[in-house]
Amino acid sequence: MRKLHNMASFDNMSDDNNCNNNNNNNNCKILRYRIYKCSSYSPTYVPENILVDKPLDQSSRWSSENDNHPQYIVLKLDQASIVKSITFGKFEKTHVCNMKKFKIYGAIEYDKWTELLNAGLKNDTVPETFELKHTIGCDNVYYPIRYVKIMPLESWGPSFNYSIWFVCLNGIDDKSYIDYNINRVNQYLNNEIIRLCMKHFRRLKQTDIVDSLVKNTSSSSSSSTLSFEDKHLSLLYDILVNNGDYKQAEIFITNSINNGLLDEYISNQPYKAIWNKINCDEPKPGKRGGHQMVLDSNNEILYLFGGWDGRQDLADLWSYDIKLNKWTLICNNTELVGGPNARSCHKMAFDQDRKQLFTIGKYLDTQYRNVDNLKCDFYVYDIEKNQWTLISNDTYSVGGPPLIFDHQMCIDHDKRMIYVFGGRILLSSLSTTTNTNTSSSPPPQSVNAAAAASCNVPSPSSSSSTTSSTTTTTEPLFSGLYSYHIPTSTWKLLASDTTNTNSSSNINCSLRARVGHSMLFNQIDRKLYISPGQRCKEYLNDYFTYNVDTNDIQRIYLADFSINNSNNNNNNNNNSLNKNERFSKDEFNKNISPGAGFTQRATIDPVLGEIYVLSGPGKDKDKRDENVQNSFWVYNIKNSNWTCIYRNENTGEKYWSKMQDIEPCPRFAHQLVYDKYKKIHYLFGGNPGRSSLPKLRLDDFWTLKLCRPTHDELLKNFKWIIRKYKFKEIAINGNSIEALEYLQNDVYEIIDHNDPIQTKEFQLLTSVLFKSSSSNSRTSTDDAAADVDVDQVHNKRVQLYDKISEFFPESMTQPRANLTDLLL
Repeated sequence: MRKLHNMASFDNMSDDNNCNNNNNNNNCKILRYRIYKCSSYSPTYVPENILVDKPLDQSSRWSSENDNHPQYIVLKLDQASIVKSITFGKFEKTHVCNMKKFKIYGAIEYDKWTELLNAGLKNDTVPETFELKHTIGCDNVYYPIRYVKIMPLESWGPSFNYSIWFVCLNGIDDKSYIDYNINRVNQYLNNEIIRLCMKHFRRLKQTDIVDSLVKNTSSSSSSSTLSFEDKHLSLLYDILVNNGDYKQAEIFITNSINNGLLDEYISNQPYKAIWNKINCDEPKPGKRGGHQMVLDSNNEILYLFGGWDGRQDLADLWSYDIKLNKWTLICNNTELVGGPNARSCHKMAFDQDRKQLFTIGKYLDTQYRNVDNLKCDFYVYDIEKNQWTLISNDTYSVGGPPLIFDHQMCIDHDKRMIYVFGGRILLSSLSTTTNTNTSSSPPPQSVNAAAAASCNVPSPSSSSSTTSSTTTTTEPLFSGLYSYHIPTSTWKLLASDTTNTNSSSNINCSLRARVGHSMLFNQIDRKLYISPGQRCKEYLNDYFTYNVDTNDIQRIYLADFSINNSNNNNNNNNNSLNKNERFSKDEFNKNISPGAGFTQRATIDPVLGEIYVLSGPGKDKDKRDENVQNSFWVYNIKNSNWTCIYRNENTGEKYWSKMQDIEPCPRFAHQLVYDKYKKIHYLFGGNPGRSSLPKLRLDDFWTLKLCRPTHDELLKNFKWIIRKYKFKEIAINGNSIEALEYLQNDVYEIIDHNDPIQTKEFQLLTSVLFKSSSSNSRTSTDDAAADVDVDQVHNKRVQLYDKISEFFPESMTQPRANLTDLLL
């Protein structure tokens, strides 16, 4: 029998813990709570254990008595509060009882629950913080709560009890502010009830009741802000429902589209991917992978540097003039003019204000890794002066990263700061080190085949390992997060890799560094967006942000993503929740986000609030020919959802030979840049991953334009919807000949005859004529039947109005719900 556990008050002792309390709102604080109730608990693992953070104590947790559903624990805050986030502490080791999936509910009164979060924890040792839903309505009214219910749904170990180690709540509990927002919530709920009643009675043609509600609420000072719907939509209701003027309704929609009232709807529609191959005259860059490209959007100039052509590294620098569709070779060998030597797997950043290119990092094959070569040089190229400058021949000696490859680099133009994160630390395979790391030099390591493949270079031979009297480091090491201040030429380590921290370091922040990831800077919210990558044989699936001003780290949890599906080009979506364990197909859901792998290329549009990801080969590098696939994803930052807008899972050289001028074949080690003004992507080169031709590289050049429905397409769709309803109304009224003529002329001219679905629906409309003929085989004196037709016409018009209003922003429309829904 399940136990219900009620407890006396226990203060939350989290004031002395490591709960992250960084928040832009100065009123936010750690909230005190007590355990109110739980479904069950195991002996010694009582609920009050979650009040303190003891990651070294395996007994300091609440554990359910069994894994039967529902299991839950309820927290009661000292007072009603706006709870903005929750932090879960963890044990010092991974644990099978950790929650893999869970839900969180909140309530101002017990048993009146609202879902605040649906997410999952990673099975690792790192505390995780989640933002909770804390607003309601279109106006984002703050929603105070007194109770928080945590409901585990699945543990990491099958059939294991659920465990929670520590919980910290963060939010606002200022009494006057809370009282103010409770009043706002109550007012919002009252207004919504009145609006639901107005919608219901208007549908029933009870205009006197609607007018009375409007009059009474207008005279009430507490409800002075009540608005049933925008006046434009009230006008549409009169035109369409009351007057049945379908022609005027089309004019209304035309004006609404031209005035931008439907722009929000258009922006929420899935993109359609349109590829276009660019053909250029010679000279132009040769075949390569592992190169770098940046784009000067202001001047419409693209720059390309270096790469690997399948046989050797390159040191050529090119520019491409978008307006002229012309490549220019700036320098065939930058080393000869004081610039970097030939390289691949480097990274480049572009300072758009000062027209400068910065480049750092490279891959070196085993035979070239000696002490002199294993220094991380850092160069800048002044475009206007056509001049290279060596900023540093060894960034590690001045506080920067050691020699790395397959890292990521981006720039904050406003504060002139460059950020470098991740990548493999590249040192001589002849080096040895003891197990104790020092801060004076990075530990040596060898490079495995998978990492080398990510940069299109030959994988090192296993014979490159050496013996020594000291312990040789065999595990690869990764570089942390660094910043470089351009005006002062100063490096700073912001976050070390989790495996490279040591007691002498002053850094109190660590991140799981990686290769094959992406990192983008959003100047709007001042955050770095970092995607999953790879660590050794582990494919990471953790998306997170790093606030460059506050050093806040916020993980983006795939389980909490909303999913949009697009049917363009056989689209599907995919996702994974696992981070700490190696990737398994069973844990990978192809319907949520881009798959893990180090072939993703990402760009960002801060103005639109969107991140774009082009994903290439699959996960199994031993079967790359079978897994190299193309897919393109869009992540909406505001709504936190992924949309797969393009996927082509076709394989085989024959197929892609036929498609070579239609869309790019799957590849990795390519480069993708984005024109933020024209909203166009540019893709060049890469490695097609053909095991039969391991040295093959590509030199094709493509644009990718993402298109949403145009105003004309949207208007045509509206006319199709409106004319269908008008045709049905004519048929209901018994005018079969008039209905047939309207169908053959007005409806026929608006449909897309190339759309098989729309064409079939048009053909099926003729069946309405037969139905109306049979229903009208009655006498003209059948008044009851006539009344039924009048009500049917009215209901059909209301249905059409409801359908059209859903295209408008919710802030303009009547409530989307119905009063009758509350009774079901």
